[in-house]
Amino acid sequence: MEPEILVPSHVVNQLKLHNIKELETYTKITGDGREIRFLKYRNAVKVYVVTGDRVEGPIINTVLLSTRAKYTLLNDKLLSKLKINSFRLW
Repeated sequence: MEPEILVPSHVVNQLKLHNIKELETYTKITGDGREIRFLKYRNAVKVYVVTGDRVEGPIINTVLLSTRAKYTLLNDKLLSKLKINSFRLW
């Protein structure tokens, strides 16, 4: 598994990824067996985490584009590389 970030289409447009990387089609299988197709920009961005006392990154990352996504999602591999291991659910 590689570090991936799933983003809504407007984020890809803001980053202008189409100008710097070639687009691929990518299919993932969900837990219930459905196939979901994404557009993929392999190794397209560098991701950092900046907090009050530390900076983690850059982590070279693949961007998955979803026209249905409303939020940006980081996969477990990326969270691990950024040393994010604790978060709260409200």
